[in-house]
Amino acid sequence: VGPLPPPVGGMATAVVNLKDALSNEVDLVVLNNVKTSSAVRSIPARIFSHISLLSRFAWICATWRPQVVHIHTCSSFTFWRNSLDALIARLLLRKVVVHIHGAQFHKFLENLSPIQSSAAKMALMLANRIVVLGEGWKKILDAWANPEKVRIVPNGVPPKAPASPAKQGPFKIICLANYEERKGQADLIEAVSKLRCGRDIHIGLYGFESENGQVEKLTSQAASLEIDTNLEIPGPVSGQQKELLLSNSHCFCLPSYDEGLPISMLEAMAYGIPVVTTRVGSIPEAVVDGQEGLLFVPGNIEELRSCIEALIQDEEFASNIGLKGRERLIRDFSLNRSSRMILDIYQELI
Repeated sequence: VGPLPPPVGGMATAVVNLKDALSNEVDLVVLNNVKTSSAVRSIPARIFSHISLLSRFAWICATWRPQVVHIHTCSSFTFWRNSLDALIARLLLRKVVVHIHGAQFHKFLENLSPIQSSAAKMALMLANRIVVLGEGWKKILDAWANPEKVRIVPNGVPPKAPASPAKQGPFKIICLANYEERKGQADLIEAVSKLRCGRDIHIGLYGFESENGQVEKLTSQAASLEIDTNLEIPGPVSGQQKELLLSNSHCFCLPSYDEGLPISMLEAMAYGIPVVTTRVGSIPEAVVDGQEGLLFVPGNIEELRSCIEALIQDEEFASNIGLKGRERLIRDFSLNRSSRMILDIYQELI
């Protein structure tokens, strides 16, 4: 149970990746719970939509009788809504795996009232297993659920042929992230404006505008810093177009303030692109700073500028960083490895 693309996003990509990897291993039904109706729909329409989805879910559990119900969830309303799925599945005597995504899930838990905290713990009790993305997330969830139920399964992506960006022309920086303040695209624009490296820079920001006004804000910022000609904000990208962009990029940058284990970063590592990103979430567990990528403190513009400049000035260093990152991905964060770990959890439950 989870969202399938579109939209473009980390959880949707993780769900479709696992669907593709597991389809040949298990008899699988995917219930796509992504919202397809208008954002301005009426309250009765919203209620009807959720009741319909719950009914479909209950019908599948009751008639198809899955041995495991695997629910992908994240923060806020999504968590509470998915808790109803878990409750229905348990009432129908199904085993439940709750798979937690969401860069701000820790903040969601921290901001709950005492009554909400009790409800969240009860909801997590419904799960037979809880999947988290890294050791840091396990420490957080261990305080909210039975630690023996919590399993670490990092996101995984399939390895790709190493990227081959042009040695001449602009240095291409790609950022795959929705346009919202916490993703830090404004920090990237400011850092690039401070570069004095003697080479043209091209920044490609690809994603959905998940916060109104962000595209205009980023465009205005680039214009005020006189680097608007270096910036492209075309919206979301997927499929072959995304693969082409990645294979021609010199650097992947994700200056985010909160993350889980970003799929977009792993996709860049799969191509051997050097990644520049922040020390948040499970990122430090996936990237050794200075060897498999370059990490910096969120919001530290000077540190971000220095990381990018180091890659521009030393092509051999940049190439080694990218290849080491790709080796790490193949070893620890491939889709094959993560899907096998999920299969092990299924087998454990049945």
